[in-house]
Amino acid sequence: MIKNEVYAALQITKKEIRFIVGKYRNERGLIVISKDRKKATGRNAWLNEANEVINISEVAGYVNKFIANYEKNFNQKLERILIVYPSSSTAIIDGFAQVLTTNGRFENEDRKMLLHNTKLMSQKDGYKIINIRPYQYVIDQTIQKSTIKVGINAKSIRMMSRVYAVPDNVFNSHNLVIEKCKKEILAKNVEAYVVARQCVGDSELRNPFVILNWEWDNIDLCFFAKETLMKKLNLKYGVKNIVEELAIKMKCKTEVASKYLFKLINFNGNKTDKNVIYRKYLSDKKINFELTFEQIKEMVQELIYSVMDKVDWEINNEFKSLQSAFKIIHNGKITNISGFEKLLARSKYYSQSFVYFSHVTGASEIWTTALCGSIKYMHMANKIAPILATSTEKVDKLTLIEKQKQMMLRQQNEQMQRQQQAPVHQRPIPTMVQPQYNGVAPYQQKQMDPRMFNQNIPAQPMNQQMSVQNLQNNNQFLQQSGIINTQTNR
Repeated sequence: MIKNEVYAALQITKKEIRFIVGKYRNERGLIVISKDRKKATGRNAWLNEANEVINISEVAGYVNKFIANYEKNFNQKLERILIVYPSSSTAIIDGFAQVLTTNGRFENEDRKMLLHNTKLMSQKDGYKIINIRPYQYVIDQTIQKSTIKVGINAKSIRMMSRVYAVPDNVFNSHNLVIEKCKKEILAKNVEAYVVARQCVGDSELRNPFVILNWEWDNIDLCFFAKETLMKKLNLKYGVKNIVEELAIKMKCKTEVASKYLFKLINFNGNKTDKNVIYRKYLSDKKINFELTFEQIKEMVQELIYSVMDKVDWEINNEFKSLQSAFKIIHNGKITNISGFEKLLARSKYYSQSFVYFSHVTGASEIWTTALCGSIKYMHMANKIAPILATSTEKVDKLTLIEKQKQMMLRQQNEQMQRQQQAPVHQRPIPTMVQPQYNGVAPYQQKQMDPRMFNQNIPAQPMNQQMSVQNLQNNNQFLQQSGIINTQTNR
């Protein structure tokens, strides 16, 4: 359709304003071509405790700079922006709707009516509905299916779904940032859902799995099945709490504790464990306070193990009746600890636990996960939508196809005119067409004498073609997201 699909995505968190621009080129997969991030300094934050943007004008000023930077460098104007809302304030509502078909067939209008009725029946005071995810259909009150197609024979269809909504104040404050930048909103997404889209392969989305998203001041424990976020738990304990408690144990500032946590200690080895890495003079006790690598690592283990125990209890409580295997994927700032995967050994689900690591070209940083997921989801939605909408273009697919046909026809006519105008000796020799007998050319009817072949060499039919996969494209597609057991310090 469009040679290059360009998508810009924005996410505002407590401590960071995140912005990336990604591009899909033909079938080569996602490439991030521009990225910017603005961190809040010290104890400052971009969002309040309710996840509302504190200073909309200030945040919009930084986003405007990010947009201007891209437009200047790539000489391309961004018209629409994808937005990702925080998961911690998201409400998940059970949605139900039923429709009676008019002619015994399920039509597209019936599908629209199901979504419309679900939205009406799922309204919650003080919340805006962001997305509706159907996970089960009941046909004629007997047959249950996870998906259905338009055109099937059915007198009635009942749809069960999960409806995602965010508080009005959160919705409005985040949207106002984009409006102040004088841009349109391309699509709205909840962080937990697009993180799952990025971390889990398309073929595994229907299986049960858990996303453990380690945020700054909380941990989102998200349970998925049938491509749907079924349930979300919010643990009021995040990276900030680990850093603060480590600072107390080390008797230092949080900035110093953060440096040791993410840059100095390494759980992949123990060669330097006995070496003193931290020393401080305590004036009240008039002594030198010293810590080795091993002692600091034990402090970190104690803090993270307490979280693991809580998470195990919640997962066991939710999936205790589940017979099939499921995966647990860890994502977020905490995975930047070198050797973090070794700490997962504490969990009773260790063999099912994985650490997400991005393989998206141009976006290896962990903070880009949700943004890449929102771009990937929009790209997939555009494949089936009648209107193809990106951050730079918006076209009707039928109109685009017709234009492409007209362009090809015009090129063919121009080529024929050039050939007719060329001198006779420069015109291409027309291809000779063999006369057909019952649809088969005479030379195809003749049988080869087997004595003409070297008997030691097996003959291959001329019409046999080997199926060759485009390994380069497949490898690049597989690298758009990756789940690995090992993790490097990022």
